[in-house]
Amino acid sequence: MKRIGALFLIVASIFLVQCGSFHPMAQNQGPAGPQGPAGPAGPQGPAGPAGPQGIQGPAGPTGPQGAQGIAGAAGTPGQGFTFRGAYAPGNVYNAYDLTTEGGSTYVALHVNQNVDPATDVAGAGGTWAVEALAGAQGPTGPQGAQGPQGPIGFPGAPGLPGPTGPMGPQGIAGVAGTPGQGFHVRGAYAPGNVYNAYDLTTEGGSTYVALQVNQNVDPATDVAGAGGTWAVEALAGAQGPTGPQGAQGPIGFPGAPGPQGPTGPTGPQGPAGVFTPPVSISGGPYTSYGTSYVSTPVGFNNITVGPSGTVLVIAKAAFSFDTTDNVCYLNSAVNALPIDDATAALVYVPGLVFPQPPPPLTPVASGEVTNTYTGLTPGSRVTVGLVIKSSTVNGGPIPCQTTSETLTVQTY
Repeated sequence: MKRIGALFLIVASIFLVQCGSFHPMAQNQGPAGPQGPAGPAGPQGPAGPAGPQGIQGPAGPTGPQGAQGIAGAAGTPGQGFTFRGAYAPGNVYNAYDLTTEGGSTYVALHVNQNVDPATDVAGAGGTWAVEALAGAQGPTGPQGAQGPQGPIGFPGAPGLPGPTGPMGPQGIAGVAGTPGQGFHVRGAYAPGNVYNAYDLTTEGGSTYVALQVNQNVDPATDVAGAGGTWAVEALAGAQGPTGPQGAQGPIGFPGAPGPQGPTGPTGPQGPAGVFTPPVSISGGPYTSYGTSYVSTPVGFNNITVGPSGTVLVIAKAAFSFDTTDNVCYLNSAVNALPIDDATAALVYVPGLVFPQPPPPLTPVASGEVTNTYTGLTPGSRVTVGLVIKSSTVNGGPIPCQTTSETLTVQTY
């Protein structure tokens, strides 16, 4: 505002000079006039420089959880094993089957038959591989504490026969046992004869069993037409070529005992017997489809043979219904020793009769066999198992199905 007032005085002085009114006294300044109005706003000045960057703000809150990820692909199923018990020549072994021989366990690398595992591995044959080697004999343990008195030993050798004593009184008759279901051999089939259930007869080299009472029903014709009155027990085999001379057979079973002799003098006390406590194992059910012996899961891998080199084995099994009548073989096996049918228990298992069969695991027949194995190496370890096989009925093998099995082993 002061600049505007000064400008006004300059302009006024110039005007008075031009008009001849200027007077030296005119140079005296009068009182200040009132303040003039505000001038218009000036143009906007240029933008100032940018200020410094502010400090970083605090972290924001955690976001919500993401969606469930896609499930990964299923893993490849692992390879399992099938335990086949003690090795038996003649059995067909598939890849990953496990078998035992000489205390060691072997696994089959591919399908094979009659390839001994121990021999194959020793020769790097490539058919078997060792799964677990038999452990070495450990050192002798310390002397154990005195055990309880053992059972009475076997009787000593009989003394020389004494003179015949007087006849003793008649003993009391024992209680009659429950009759078991057996077969009645009737010889060759003859028309006109009356045949009862479980009668056996032969015709044309084959053996047939009667399923019900009948007369004048020809067995071969009835079976060929599925008449249901007869069943094949054993088909006649074709005439084979003459085989080579066989080796000397084993000693036969003892004959029936003779009449009781007179009582001789008491022999000297025999040495005390050494029995191991019996051990038992049970299992089931199990099904066998072939006419060769098959080891069931019931068995022992390491049984120590007693000082006399003898092992006593008792095998029991209960069988259930199947599709038709059958005869099943029940036996025991020790290591890879041959299994003899002459030592087996033959169990007749009736088939299904009614349209609505009973439950498939209903036991309808049972068998038991006791075998004694001698000449084994004392202190060695053996594998003991329960084995079964089927007979041939109506031209093909019929499964043998058990509901339970029990194996008991004792050595001395």
